[in-house]
Amino acid sequence: MKRVILLAGHNFKDKGCHVNLEGKTINEFDLTTWIVAEIFKKERLINIDLVAKARNDYKDLVSEINSLNADILISCHFNASNGISQGTEVLYAHTSSKGKRLASVAQDILVKHLELNNRGIKATKQADRGGSILNKTKPVAILLEPFFLDSVKSFDELISLMDKTVDSIIQLLEHLEKNEL
Repeated sequence: MKRVILLAGHNFKDKGCHVNLEGKTINEFDLTTWIVAEIFKKERLINIDLVAKARNDYKDLVSEINSLNADILISCHFNASNGISQGTEVLYAHTSSKGKRLASVAQDILVKHLELNNRGIKATKQADRGGSILNKTKPVAILLEPFFLDSVKSFDELISLMDKTVDSIIQLLEHLEKNEL
């Protein structure tokens, strides 16, 4: 049985990007935490040892991830840019052929479900955004950027994108259950 860590991106101190909808600020950490919790509730029929993670800070995160003896790490995030950009991308460690394959599978699933611009998979070096978690951890690691949070215009759109993201990750876990990297 594969052990997969599903990590909510950012933390209580660094909440990541945000969007203002109907006078309310909604941040990346709250949304990634919700996604991880939803998947954890729904994945019970999948034959995977799923570890749900969220952090208060980044101190020793790499060491903590490495101590969990996982096969795969999926770090959940959202993009932000200029309030106009939109699309889906998945990052992986530039030296990991398995990470590249997993990123490609994840990207295909996300693009199919979300029906957004395919921004492709991105090889990431240690000094790049997301580089430490992708390049310093033992498990095959990917970082999901399903959509640009700052481009969301309504709660209905956000809920739809969030639901599609959860469905995508569930489908990715089902793929991992049945296939080798």
